[in-house]
Order: sequence, then structure tokens, then C-alpha cells
Amino acid sequence: MNLLLVVCAAIATFIVSFVAWFIAGQRMLSVMRLQRRKACILVWVEDLLPFIGIAGFLFVQTPLEKAIVAVAGATGSSFGLWTAMTIEQRRQKKKLEV
Repeated sequence: MNLLLVVCAAIATFIVSFVAWFIAGQRMLSVMRLQRRKACILVWVEDLLPFIGIAGFLFVQTPLEKAIVAVAGATGSSFGLWTAMTIEQRRQKKKLEV
């Protein structure tokens, strides 16, 4: 029984790690290509998943409150990336005009 639990945990860890790194790789490529929409969506998803787990350790009481915290954190990350990429796009546009 204990071996089965370890095997299941190992498989679950593998899958989670694979998905996390796949999303991170896609995000990096999207940022390099200045694909704002795709990058921001990937960052939102990437940041939402850990916040759902972390929300369980927070002092909020209800699942709705935990969901609000998770969505707020992921949205903040996505908007931060959006802003950084917008600034970079404007810099590149000015470079081409000069």
C-alpha cells in the first residue's frame, strides 16, 4: 500500500513539473517574441495554480475568499507582464523611428 502511494505521488509530481516547465518555456518564448496576449495568459495560468495551493495556508475562511486571493495574485502578475511588454514594444517602435 505504501509503495502504491509513493508511485502515485511520483507520477503526480512528474506531471505537475512537466506542465509547469512547459508553460514556463512557452511563456519565455512568447515574451521573447513580444506576443503579449499569449504571454499574459500563460503567466496568469502559471501563477494561478500555485496560489490555489498557497491559498489553503492563508487565513481566509471560505473557498470563495481563497479563489479571490488566487485570481488577484494571478491577475496582478499578468498585468505586470503586460506593462513590461508594452514598455518594451514602445521602446522598439521608437528605435525603428529614429
